[in-house]
Amino acid sequence: MRKLPALVVAAGLMVSLTSCAGGPTLFAGCESTGNAALVTAAGAFGADPEADFPTPLVAKRAELSVTQEGDGADVAPNGAVDATLSIYDAKTGEALQSQSGPLTAVSIRSFVDGRFPFTAALACATVGSRVVTTGTQTQLFGPAGLGLSGDPTIVIVTDVDKTYPAKANGIDQLAQPGFPDIVLAPNGQPGFTFPGNPPVDLRFAALKQGNGAKVKEGDTIIANLSGIVWGGTETFTSSWDNQSPAALLVSELDSSGSGLPKGLVKALVGQKVGSQVIAVVPSADAYPTGQAPGGVAEGDTLVFVVDILGIG
Repeated sequence: MRKLPALVVAAGLMVSLTSCAGGPTLFAGCESTGNAALVTAAGAFGADPEADFPTPLVAKRAELSVTQEGDGADVAPNGAVDATLSIYDAKTGEALQSQSGPLTAVSIRSFVDGRFPFTAALACATVGSRVVTTGTQTQLFGPAGLGLSGDPTIVIVTDVDKTYPAKANGIDQLAQPGFPDIVLAPNGQPGFTFPGNPPVDLRFAALKQGNGAKVKEGDTIIANLSGIVWGGTETFTSSWDNQSPAALLVSELDSSGSGLPKGLVKALVGQKVGSQVIAVVPSADAYPTGQAPGGVAEGDTLVFVVDILGIG
């Protein structure tokens, strides 16, 4: 079995989902074609799919096949998914190996875009679907590939467990005085303009009002998060820059570093999925001494913008 130097797929993946109506560009449509159509996967959904195909399978281009149609929601255009991923060596039919074991039933949380091109196929999926993609490692994972020599053909079986929007989809709210001005890029990433001196107390507001479930303390939310020092020009934390939505525990930071600044917790509790929330957090409600990330100094007022995509 081929061994991978690192389990790169276990990290959050970021990839731009094109809409299914036009078909993902890499795969030129959503119809099952070529080698991908030769793959069967009869195992339990979300577990080892027991992929079977004639070997050696040689790919000249990236291809896809939706072997099981789900009856859940469509994968949102430019959205994110929770999925279970299994990767096979197309030459031998065996599961590829990481340092910790076979790459079957690996859970991922993924946006869908050019960094990992195989995820463009998920634009053809609904929740509950099983999608097969075939191609070379660089066709499916981009120039960095998976660290395998010789650019071999691989087979990926992806079970789509859940979908999230790419950004907050709630109703725009009127801007309130005293907050930074927020301008959103087309993908939803916020930019900041500061009006002057920061307020001295904790302030928060919904920039977009969602209509989903309410966030409770102790929940883990799936979110896009940006954090910046008041008056700063660069974020000190950004899931957008990390190219992956974040799983945030809505609980006050503990000594292990798990959780969020208490001011941000107060801002998020009671907000609804689909909302975009801005919080201006004074230093007293921010990070405990010694726990601030790089770029945050003692006494800084912090600004967070959080798109609440779902509750994990």
